[in-house]
Amino acid sequence: MIFDRRQILATAALAVVGMVALAAPEIWWLRLAAAVVGFIYLVAFPATTLALMLLTLSWDQLLTVRVGESATLRLAHLCAGVLFLRMLLQRIRSAEGIRLARPLVAPLALYFGGAAVSIGLGIGTSKSLGYLAWGLFDAIALFSVLLEAAGTEAGFRRVVRLWLMGAAINAGFGLLQLGFGLMHRPAPLVQQMLGEFPRINGFNYEPAYFALYLLSVGAVLLGRWLAEPKGAGRGVLLAGALFGTAALSMSRSGWLGLALLALLALGVLLWKGRTRELWRAGGLVAGVGVAAVIMLPRGFLDRAPAMAAMAFDRHEASSTAPRLGMMEQAWRVFERNPVMGVGLGGYAGYIAQHPELEVPGAAQEAGRTVTTNLWLEIAAEGGVVGLFAILWAIAATLRALIRVSREPGPMRYWALGFLLSIGLVFAVLYQFNQTLWRLDVWTLLALGWATVSRVSRSAPSSELPATRDAGGSSPAPSSPELAGLAQPASLQLP
Repeated sequence: MIFDRRQILATAALAVVGMVALAAPEIWWLRLAAAVVGFIYLVAFPATTLALMLLTLSWDQLLTVRVGESATLRLAHLCAGVLFLRMLLQRIRSAEGIRLARPLVAPLALYFGGAAVSIGLGIGTSKSLGYLAWGLFDAIALFSVLLEAAGTEAGFRRVVRLWLMGAAINAGFGLLQLGFGLMHRPAPLVQQMLGEFPRINGFNYEPAYFALYLLSVGAVLLGRWLAEPKGAGRGVLLAGALFGTAALSMSRSGWLGLALLALLALGVLLWKGRTRELWRAGGLVAGVGVAAVIMLPRGFLDRAPAMAAMAFDRHEASSTAPRLGMMEQAWRVFERNPVMGVGLGGYAGYIAQHPELEVPGAAQEAGRTVTTNLWLEIAAEGGVVGLFAILWAIAATLRALIRVSREPGPMRYWALGFLLSIGLVFAVLYQFNQTLWRLDVWTLLALGWATVSRVSRSAPSSELPATRDAGGSSPAPSSPELAGLAQPASLQLP
């Protein structure tokens, strides 16, 4: 039983303390008491902490804490920190987890070390410390997920299931936003409107991040299905639901990603001679498209071609020309500071201090100066050092996944899925999005490395010491509570 009497009583106590603190926000010690009780609760119940982390990866607007001028920590960051702290106390397991991700440790140490040096040299702005803390919490989340997923087969499956559930919840909330808009009611947490209709963004800041999150999860399931359809039927249906919801967000980068995934799926199915599945998939897509045309208002559907045309209209605020201007502006900043950059989060402030670098016509997004391209943002803020470090980390991840995808066994299909997803995110979607500090993206990298680690440690004798029972004969989750989430051994997810 996962939720025993002890946890029920603890949950009730936490709820009472939290409500009292909310009722009297001016009493500081009540807020402190609520925070302490919440921290103890997360430490005491690791399975709940893991579930909260993976289910709230994309919660950019709820249960967040501002750090510095603009950096934001989420509930998932706190949960990751608690999990990581527990694992550090288990020295053998923690050391093993670091060893499994050794190819990531060096590039991340270089990246964050360079950022810290730039702050010490006075290059970064006052925002840099907040962004550095933000990035370090993302790295902690990466290792927390890796340590949980790499230990045992049951741990891997448990983490992946929760990860898929988190994406499904976010997609469901996005559809709820659309439903409110179609009923002409204020949609919760919506940031942008298209006339009278909302651009759905789920729990994310904006539609582009929402689409990136859903496509990254769906691409893993699609890649696995393309590699081996057996046992992947429910997964590809979930992928279709995520793709359809992402399409409704009216994100043009999302549409581009969907088009590339569709072309890839078409080519693979034709190459493998899986014509029956091709006809089924085509029929399903056509059916959903017809249903959307029938059910959705004409005014909403008419926005789609208008949004697509904006990408080629040089006079629109989000069209091609202003975006190219933003990229040129970022390149100018990089040329001015090519080695160390201007510090994490320092791009906008540097532009404000050096107006000669501004490009006429470069769009400002919601009053913020942004690059709209991750790689130019990394180059401008981290210089050659930061750019090299991140490229090193991504290349190491892709190389490891390619190696695993060539080895026999069920994990090779997951490796192909994560290979497709990580390639899509960093090679395509991040060409039109900025901000490396997406917790869902770091979790994607962690699960990719967990796939690699499961293969490299597939022999029974290589199980982590902390995942064995007292007799050392059979693997078990890292805590009794996590054991309650374990399922029969199978990698046919979801």
